[in-house]
Amino acid sequence: SNLMDEFSKGKEHTPYAMLRQENGPHVINDPAFVKCIKFSQPDVVIHCAALADVERCQSHPNEAAEAHLTGTKNIVENLDPACRLIHISTDMVYHGLGPHKEEDAARDYPPDNTYGISKFHAEEIVHRHQNHMILRVNFFGYQKGLARWIIDSLEQKKEINLYYDMMFSPLHVKTLSKIIRTLTEAT
Repeated sequence: SNLMDEFSKGKEHTPYAMLRQENGPHVINDPAFVKCIKFSQPDVVIHCAALADVERCQSHPNEAAEAHLTGTKNIVENLDPACRLIHISTDMVYHGLGPHKEEDAARDYPPDNTYGISKFHAEEIVHRHQNHMILRVNFFGYQKGLARWIIDSLEQKKEINLYYDMMFSPLHVKTLSKIIRTLTEAT
């Protein structure tokens, strides 16, 4: 929704969004996705569909693979080669203590969890598309995610385990949306 808001500003873009229906197929595995790509003939596709629940990915690795690998392959196979593909990945593709450099993801493979592993392999699929960009980001400001999980757990008086030695610099989702728009407009 934040990307739609950002790309709806001005008249230089006509954004289309595909959303997952409740209990429906993952959006990028839905036959309607291919129809949308063929109909809209986009100049840019921003691939932000993911199963971002790290615990669910860990307990359901096949679901994580379906969401990240099969879906990403579906995108890459159906895009015109000239279409720019911006793939939203994660900083969880890295293994161990940082700070990390981009090449550390491959050198230090495997990542620490199923989510990171499946996102890393999705990046490998994205590399097959000639006009791509991978953003390894950590962001907040939407209804789900780490901050919401912490708040919900505390409200439910659940015991939670957090890191004591982890540092990261997450972006607010509105800031990330502005950055992505700038990247789509760069030649």
